[in-house]
Amino acid sequence: MQPVHGQTMLATMMLSAMASAAAPSAITATASSRPWTAGWGFAATGGIPPQPPHMRSYAINRTVLATFVANNTGLANGAELAAEVKSGVVGIGWNLYHSKTGLDPQKPAGPLGGGIEAYETQQAAALKKLRPDVGVMVLRNTEVVSVFWTAAKTAMQNPALWLQCPPGSGKPCAELWGTDDPKSGPPTLKYFLNFSNPDTQTWWLNEYITPALSQPNIDGVYTDCSCGNAKGEKFTSAEAVGRQKAFDAARALAAAKGKWFTTWANTGPPPLTSKNCAAVMQQAVAAGKNASQTLQWHAGELRNSGQIPLENLAGFLLARGASAMMYLEPYDRPMLARPWSLPGVAEDADPGTPTGPATLAGGVWKRSFSAAEVTLDCAAFKGAPSPSSS
Repeated sequence: MQPVHGQTMLATMMLSAMASAAAPSAITATASSRPWTAGWGFAATGGIPPQPPHMRSYAINRTVLATFVANNTGLANGAELAAEVKSGVVGIGWNLYHSKTGLDPQKPAGPLGGGIEAYETQQAAALKKLRPDVGVMVLRNTEVVSVFWTAAKTAMQNPALWLQCPPGSGKPCAELWGTDDPKSGPPTLKYFLNFSNPDTQTWWLNEYITPALSQPNIDGVYTDCSCGNAKGEKFTSAEAVGRQKAFDAARALAAAKGKWFTTWANTGPPPLTSKNCAAVMQQAVAAGKNASQTLQWHAGELRNSGQIPLENLAGFLLARGASAMMYLEPYDRPMLARPWSLPGVAEDADPGTPTGPATLAGGVWKRSFSAAEVTLDCAAFKGAPSPSSS
């Protein structure tokens, strides 16, 4: 999919604006030492940006984020679609119809493979048809690309866009993008983006990110990385400056289009456990009050075949603000392989709106909503929402 001229112009304007927003030295001081993580780019801007208004809700079944959800051997059938739309936001995985998009796995110029962008569009339309208010996100990588994206398959034929191993050799740094499911075929070739090259920044934004953000049934992009330097490659300050510039331009473009830009992981308070409950809740409540970012909360390790721990749900409701999401661990499979649930709580429950902030007394956090009361005792590590008595 190629962006139309107007979309390209908007993306280019965003990239130019990011170039003049801060001097390279201001970025390099921190970015050059920042490791590759799923949400590395959000660290420089204070966290994950707020969701667009149409994605915000306090209802439970609109605030669960499931990522890397896909059937490796085709598009989702009716039963799978019904399972997926239980979540508030569905992050379509890179492995969607991978048995077809991953053909010619080692040949960017090969006639087979690619095409995931078209399948994402079809899947998004099917999800929206079944549940119009479901959020739909697609994955775009911030460090590497592989041949299952048509845009990448084409660009991989231009050696100048990629880090080279050894430097100056004209040979792109190449490794394998693995898959856990043998049904989806062998690992595919991946190349490492050379963000020190302005042409790479432009390609990544205009040809890889912008078309996804321009699809009417796609609500945004979630990011990931290979999360480690290419073998034998030394990360440079020029790459640090370039990657942050491109990332910030993508974030700004998403906001301008009324879309969301996030990652599959948390970038704020760490996951809640019985050992860190008191400290994490203090952090989370403070973060939830910050209207300039989204509180992206870890749902916890799923128990008993997919149950979200009620303590994690309680912590989320206590801390959250208007823009908040509770994310599940990456699926890398269809939702039917492990559907999530909440023990004793309806998955479509709506606590209503908060009547005030969370309070702490005697080691117990409490918060009232218009239709629910929420408590969390960190010492006992026990908590849950309950219907309001009023």
